[in-house]
Amino acid sequence: MDELTNEGQRVIALAYRKQTKAWRKNDFSTTDLKEMTLVGLMAMRDQIRPSVREAVDLCRQASIRLIIITGDQLKTAIAIAKELGFKINNRNHIDGQVLDQLSDEELKRRVKEIRLYARVDPRHKLRIVNALQEIGKVVAMTGDGINDAPALKKADIGVSVGQGTDVAKEVADLVLLDNSFMTIVEAVKQGRITFGNIRKVIVYLFSDCFQEMVIIGTTVLLSWPLPILPVQVLWIKLIEDPLPATSLSFDNSQENVMHDKPRPPKQPFLTIELQKTIIFYSLIMDVLALSLFYYYWKIVGNLDEARTVMFAAIGLSTMFYIYAVRGLRKSVFRINPFSNRFLVIATLFGLLIIITSVYWPFLNNLLHTIPLVPLDWVLIFVYSFCSILIFELSKLLARLKFSFRLKKTN
Repeated sequence: MDELTNEGQRVIALAYRKQTKAWRKNDFSTTDLKEMTLVGLMAMRDQIRPSVREAVDLCRQASIRLIIITGDQLKTAIAIAKELGFKINNRNHIDGQVLDQLSDEELKRRVKEIRLYARVDPRHKLRIVNALQEIGKVVAMTGDGINDAPALKKADIGVSVGQGTDVAKEVADLVLLDNSFMTIVEAVKQGRITFGNIRKVIVYLFSDCFQEMVIIGTTVLLSWPLPILPVQVLWIKLIEDPLPATSLSFDNSQENVMHDKPRPPKQPFLTIELQKTIIFYSLIMDVLALSLFYYYWKIVGNLDEARTVMFAAIGLSTMFYIYAVRGLRKSVFRINPFSNRFLVIATLFGLLIIITSVYWPFLNNLLHTIPLVPLDWVLIFVYSFCSILIFELSKLLARLKFSFRLKKTN
């Protein structure tokens, strides 16, 4: 039996005994299991799917800690765990009998290092989930039987396989229709991509709004005329910005998302680094925008032209720096600008809207704009291109400070 279990085999012992009287269905009792004659051992093995090894490697890269909880014999479980790439030693595995001897406090201290639980009962699974949650871990539990239902219910995310019992599927948060562990890993990847895209949209909109708020607030404090009129702000927010912001939802530029560590549960949606990035970008771009407005207002001496230039510059810059927002931790120059075709279409549409707003007489009257000369557009495009450089600089400074903080902590 040791030899078979060391090979990862599941072993069933077969035995018999002679019975002097006929058994009826309800007469059988475990007390009758004595003086048995051993016939032999039957060994069988569940083949490991090739995708499981790949999924385990992806979880390891993503800093997702996998724990094996099984009713199999300990040596069988150890053999399978090693085949999957788990590093099993004398301290990180335990069986149900030893687990029964541990108090809840002792289990809480040891649960950080244990990677394999063998010969467990349903009550053990619930204790393990409780212990992990009490030390601050987010727990996802998989199971398929009725006995797994309490642990699936208690876990932060209960996952039942499609072939599981109705009770297990009822209490689970997710049901794997294809019974593949790789599907869980793919769901984690897509979840991280979706969260990242939502964060990009928020950063994009916050940067835009904060920039305009500071520009208008500064001119009010300085008793300057408004550099951009309310109707122009509404036009940018309601007509130009929504389509590019929506296109970020389809972005897939985070190919290394499974190399990231899980986010702490209490981490704010906008981290301190992102907040500093938004503030730094907005303030620098505001200085440039106010300088551009002052030049047209005081030196050129045409307030309508100054407002039109500001309207076009702010609107066009959002079409530029959104490409830098695609990679909050990655340089825009390392991302294919055409990989998100929705964003490309949104950018071209936004550029067309801005040009139409400047040269169509109807929109001139509605938005209080005037036609611009080529030199004006040169300055507008220079300002818009600077938005990419400034946003990249703000990301770089935030990353450098964050990296220094991590090294200092380590």
